[in-house]
Amino acid sequence: SSSVTIVASRILWVTVIGGALDAAGDEGTRIARGTILQNVWPTTNDLMFQNILLLSLIGMLFLVLALVEIGKTTIGLGATTVLGAAMTLVTQLLLNAKIIKWETYPAFLGIWYGGKLFGMCSSFGSFAIVNEFAPQEAVGTWSGFLQGLSGVAEAVATMSIAILYDAMNDGSDDGLRGVVAMFLTAGISVLAVICYSPLIVLVPAKAPDNKVQAKRFLTVEQYEQLTDLEYKRLTMEEIDFQETRRMQDGKIPRVMIWGSYLEEIPELEGMMERALKDFEFMKRYTTSILTSQAKLEEDRQYMKQMDHLLEGTVDIEDQRRMMGEWVTRYLEDAGYHTWWQFPQFFKVMLMNTFPPVKALDGKRTDWDTCDYEEMSLNFLKVADQHVRQRRSNNWTGLPRSLRMAKSAV
Repeated sequence: SSSVTIVASRILWVTVIGGALDAAGDEGTRIARGTILQNVWPTTNDLMFQNILLLSLIGMLFLVLALVEIGKTTIGLGATTVLGAAMTLVTQLLLNAKIIKWETYPAFLGIWYGGKLFGMCSSFGSFAIVNEFAPQEAVGTWSGFLQGLSGVAEAVATMSIAILYDAMNDGSDDGLRGVVAMFLTAGISVLAVICYSPLIVLVPAKAPDNKVQAKRFLTVEQYEQLTDLEYKRLTMEEIDFQETRRMQDGKIPRVMIWGSYLEEIPELEGMMERALKDFEFMKRYTTSILTSQAKLEEDRQYMKQMDHLLEGTVDIEDQRRMMGEWVTRYLEDAGYHTWWQFPQFFKVMLMNTFPPVKALDGKRTDWDTCDYEEMSLNFLKVADQHVRQRRSNNWTGLPRSLRMAKSAV
């Protein structure tokens, strides 16, 4: 549907396919509680005992709902769902007699209950993701995809694993405990974890609400009194929060001028130290707006409003001059002193660092006509590259050299 963004569509299909694999893999915990438990410990093959197990599962559902809500606010629905599938996998391995041979059923059931408590988080988490990211008019359709595909996968797994269990049950202890069948279902759960794993990045924890941020950050009055140097030391998250709040009050956004490279040498170390958090914030923010057409349009209007408020207040040509001065001073200081001698080489380096997020046509972005979703997706890829580069410490030795430069100023 055109109302589903590319990112939202990816999230929904990953959830639906991962949910089907998760349901099939969970057959291992079902045969553990049913077939294996009753065959290994015949005393549990009692109607009252089985009814107690089922009733206890119903009571456990309330705990699972609480765990999913806690996971949603702390690590995000994506990580919560992956954790649930991983716990289902771990539980099946722990209940496999080839790994641990349980001698008493209370210990066996203890592991089973613990695994189900966290394992069911994936099932509830997947439904929560569908409800959150499917367009309101299509929630029923996507929920149907999830339930239908999961139901088919579960039915096929139930029949297949039952046949495999019977075929491998030669009367031996391993056959009775379903060792081969349990390894197979664990393998399916591995696939479920792998399939779900992109959700960790695509569905992170929600950003703190405005009230929480207001307590963490400066007041508007304190923010507006900052010097240019103090302003540049703020994180992107705080600047976004403050400027959004000020724009809602009709105030002109504050502009971070390029300034002088030589004056900023002592600030470079702090700039690089903040870089990872800043890129990760931009990555989270961009991913968030890409999950909904409404959010994309809201952000497009925000960009238009910012351009309108800044119109006539910023000397763009002067900023271009300052940027060129800053960049060339840095290149010379960093050892790239031949920038003026081999301009084509340095142009390529610059374009590799900043690949285009829109078609190159010699014009500034027109917010009314641009494909904002495509631009945002392309920016997300660029942000990913910078995050990976910063994490890999490609700037080896830079902090030390910056400290030396700082002490020399």
